[in-house]
Amino acid sequence: MAGQSDQGSKKSLLKAYILLFFGGFFGLHHFYLHRSRQCFIYLITFGGYLGLGLIRDLWRLPEYVKDFNYDRDYAVQLKAKVRSRTSPASNFFREIIKISIGNMFGYFIILCIPQETLKINEHRLNIIAMCLAPLGSAIGVHLAGNIGRHAGKLRHAIAGAYITCPLYYFFGIHQVFWSSLLAKYFFNRKLGWRSGPLRSNRAWYTRIFMITVSFTIFASMVGSFVYFNCVFQDEYGNNIKCREAGLNFLNSPAVRDYQQAMRDLKNYIQAYGLKGIWNEIMEQFDFGGETSALSVLNLTESADEKEIRATYHKLSRKWHPDRYKDPKAQREAQDIYIQIQKAYETLSLTKIKRLKKNMRTDDGSGNSYDEL
Repeated sequence: MAGQSDQGSKKSLLKAYILLFFGGFFGLHHFYLHRSRQCFIYLITFGGYLGLGLIRDLWRLPEYVKDFNYDRDYAVQLKAKVRSRTSPASNFFREIIKISIGNMFGYFIILCIPQETLKINEHRLNIIAMCLAPLGSAIGVHLAGNIGRHAGKLRHAIAGAYITCPLYYFFGIHQVFWSSLLAKYFFNRKLGWRSGPLRSNRAWYTRIFMITVSFTIFASMVGSFVYFNCVFQDEYGNNIKCREAGLNFLNSPAVRDYQQAMRDLKNYIQAYGLKGIWNEIMEQFDFGGETSALSVLNLTESADEKEIRATYHKLSRKWHPDRYKDPKAQREAQDIYIQIQKAYETLSLTKIKRLKKNMRTDDGSGNSYDEL
């Protein structure tokens, strides 16, 4: 019943755009429109190759919604396309995606093998690659190639990919591109149309389960590669395992300092609350200009009102422009004199604000600058 109700409903363009903006990196808008393959690709490529697919979906989404709803006008146009062409037209973007996903699957199916743990030498690795890499490329091409109205067979992609087997045996594992390229070529030769509504016959929870299983398998391959085979070179040219580098990073002084800072922040919040954090931010950024004003007058925060006034008069007399005859020195003195006036004005306004606040809260009185 869940699957039937999901199928029978029309999809909303507004909901599709909401899912794109708030869950596009996970392919939620494609899942909503029953485009499970595209959803999975977005899930493993961070929104269609770091968000590039999301940008394209901004203007493609209305067509996807029409495609799912299979409106009468859209159905007429689709049937006209099917009659005019024996196979659907492709484009550069789709062909690049086929090769890219084929390369990704082909490489990860090799690189996830723990070579050192299983003591696999280069010759054996080439043989394993010859057997598995073309299969990974074919699966990737088939996955990307069956998005939307395009319908192709996995066996055609496999036939093309396995033609490249001798290349792995003689030239090593880095022949995945050629496997993906030939898999795409053979796949496209027998490409057909997927006619009728695109609504899946599977219930939503079944589709979630299938995507979850597929993502778990892919994530396991990536995790195996990172743990067993991923290496990089340091500044001295030494190879370091990524897992060792990760552990070293977690134990680095930078991470320890960050952890200590987070503990201090937690303790500060517990002691002073969020309002105390906000007051500290305001004080550090000096939005009111109080700290800058004290610096201009060369005073500390503990200066009282009498000391502020005395320092202001002293500096005003020292830097008054009328005391300087040289035009250049007079201009410099005038700039400093203006800064002194603004600094004293800022501190005076701050004093008035604090006095009003103290009167409202009945905090008592005193003659220190902090209390004023």
